[in-house]
Amino acid sequence: MNNLERILDRIKADAEDEIEKIRSEAKLQVGTIQKDTEERLELIRRRAEAAAMKEYQSILSRAEARGVMTEKEIILKAKSELIDKVYRDAESFIMGLPDAKYAEVMSALLADAVISRMATVAEMTELYSDENFAGDVKLPFEVFLPEEHKKKFGRAIISGAEKRIAEKELTVPKIKLSKDAAPIRGGFIVKHGEVQTNCSVSAMIGSLKEKTYANVASVLFR
Repeated sequence: MNNLERILDRIKADAEDEIEKIRSEAKLQVGTIQKDTEERLELIRRRAEAAAMKEYQSILSRAEARGVMTEKEIILKAKSELIDKVYRDAESFIMGLPDAKYAEVMSALLADAVISRMATVAEMTELYSDENFAGDVKLPFEVFLPEEHKKKFGRAIISGAEKRIAEKELTVPKIKLSKDAAPIRGGFIVKHGEVQTNCSVSAMIGSLKEKTYANVASVLFR
């Protein structure tokens, strides 16, 4: 073997060593990259699982909160409906009274309304010496009843109210039954001058409800 061949063999051997070195380094780098990639993928997977679990817990919490709120809303609605039924039953009770008792109740309410109005007119006349109020003293009270109640209860209600006013030793004003019917189911509307008072059963129960709702609720749900 001549010198040239030895040189070529040496170059070839050095090249093969360099190639093997490069291959080893490349393999090591690939292994490192693969390991790093797997670790990154595992980290991503754990993060994704954690995020998914967090979202799941959030959804579950919101669902539970909505469930509690829905339960409270259902209970509150049921309580409200029950209380409303109490007042509806009260209205039905009044409307279902025997005729004589119904007329008696309406007479008492009419007497109270007339006396209250007379007291207001007297007070305003005294305080302000207002001629308009002084003139109102002489005005009659006009009572409006539902059409089906005019003949049935009209005279009895008015005479009953007049009797109650007289028993209180007050001057009994003129109280007349209007020919016009009141657009109500029960009770009456009384007019004196320009002042009109709604004493329908529904209006009275509504007023009563405003004043007693809290007390009724506390009794029913304590």
